[in-house]
Amino acid sequence: MNYKILIVEDDSYLRNNISDILEAENFEIISAENGLDGIALAKNHSPDLIISDIMMPKMDGFQFIEELMKHDELITTPVIFLSAKAEHQNIRMGMKLGADDYLVKPFQIDDLLDAVRVRLKKVELTKQKTNTLRDEISSKIPHELRTPLVPILGFSEMLQEEHDVEVIKELAGLINKNGKILHQKIEKFLFYKDLLFFREGNREQLKANSPSNLSEQRIRHILGSIDEKLKPKNRVKLDFEPVSFDIDELFIETIFKELLENALKYSQNDKEVHLKGSQIENQYVFVINDSGYGLSEQQLNSLEPFGRFDQKNFYESGLGLGLAIVSKIVNILGGSITIKSELRKYTSCKVSIPLY
Repeated sequence: MNYKILIVEDDSYLRNNISDILEAENFEIISAENGLDGIALAKNHSPDLIISDIMMPKMDGFQFIEELMKHDELITTPVIFLSAKAEHQNIRMGMKLGADDYLVKPFQIDDLLDAVRVRLKKVELTKQKTNTLRDEISSKIPHELRTPLVPILGFSEMLQEEHDVEVIKELAGLINKNGKILHQKIEKFLFYKDLLFFREGNREQLKANSPSNLSEQRIRHILGSIDEKLKPKNRVKLDFEPVSFDIDELFIETIFKELLENALKYSQNDKEVHLKGSQIENQYVFVINDSGYGLSEQQLNSLEPFGRFDQKNFYESGLGLGLAIVSKIVNILGGSITIKSELRKYTSCKVSIPLY
């Protein structure tokens, strides 16, 4: 595959040298002498990789990557920073803004090529996952959206011919119920799609203007948004230490809602679900345990978006996106998620999220 690489470097000698080295490796090269020109070229050419200096006139490397993050089509493009300064502060700033790697001038040719190959290998893996996801969407989304749409259309047709007020109310209620299901499926899919554009490990993308306080009362409010058929308020038992995050509450609450909803869905209605959360050093750690259907080792190893297992035991087939959404948010925040389970016995999900 012929990869396209954008080089943004104000030193013409170094810029030309890097271009010659990479062209000799059969890469397609485009170059700019400052960040402003680099942004324009990136938007026009959609490079697979960007190599950028930090100290440049007009727009430095930090400003360049901040501007890059404003464009959805460029936000996942990997960036390798170049700098003559090896101070820890510069490295941290670059990584915090979204850089993927860092080379200190002067660097060896092999170091440059190794960094480029590693990043492009990840680009290829991402493209493969994207293609797989696209195929899954093409094959499964139409079916999942059609499931609630069919009764909506059917009940609405019956409504046009019905004159009994009570029957009309019943049909309207069924239409409303299936409409909400359809809306939730669409919103969940769109939310996941948006998350795909975020860089993992760069929590700045999810930061809130003010702290998000999460208390036991807030958790109970989240439980109130879960289907009453699952009896969330009666079945979920809390041992929860209040915490304050610097992350937008939408993302934090989504983590808790999706995991609690899964635990409730995939366990019997008379079984309790336990949530325990506490701060451990600079991490907030919470564990959700259920004694439900559980997952086999094979199923645990193949958890992915749109994946579903043993559907006849489950509350609804769904899109299989809940856990994928949680995993993506946790990875963006630089946290970790661990799932342990035994078929027909239990599932335990442990999540650690760094605080500030």
